[in-house]
Amino acid sequence: MVEWSDEALSGCGLNLVPKQIESVADGQEFAYESLSDKVSLGNLSSAGFLVCARRDMILSKMERHTETMEMLVSLKGDSVICLALPGAKPKPETIKAVRFPQGKALAMYPGIWHWIPYPLQDEPSRCLVVFKERTGENDLELSELNESIRLVL
Repeated sequence: MVEWSDEALSGCGLNLVPKQIESVADGQEFAYESLSDKVSLGNLSSAGFLVCARRDMILSKMERHTETMEMLVSLKGDSVICLALPGAKPKPETIKAVRFPQGKALAMYPGIWHWIPYPLQDEPSRCLVVFKERTGENDLELSELNESIRLVL
C-alpha cells in the first residue's frame, strides 16, 4: 500500500486539493476556486472549491438557482447551511438551519434558497461545489432578507 499523493495517483486521476486559495480575505464571507480547467464533467457542468469563513451566524441574504441543481460536498469541517423551499422571497419562518457535517453531500433541487455555510469551528470550512456550467452568470437570484436572522444552535 502507498500513501495518498499526486505521485501515487499519477495516470489514474487527479488529487483535487485547493491550491489557489487557502483562506478567506478579511471582510469576505467566502472564496471560490473553479475546477473547470482541471475536471471535465461534460460541457454542461462545472465544479469548484468553496472556502467558507468563520463569521457571526447572522443570515441577511440568500440565493437560488431556478433552473439547475447545485451539489455541495462538505470536505473539511462541520457547518450550518440555511435552506428555504422555492417560492417568493424567503421569510424567517420558512428558513431552516441544518447541520452540514464533514463528509456529507447535499444535492439541492432547483429553486431552493440557500446561503454560504457557516463553519462551526474556528477555522474556515471547505466544500466542493458542482452545478451546471455558468450557473453563477445565467441562473443566480440573490435576495436580501427583510430582516437579518441570528442563527441559534
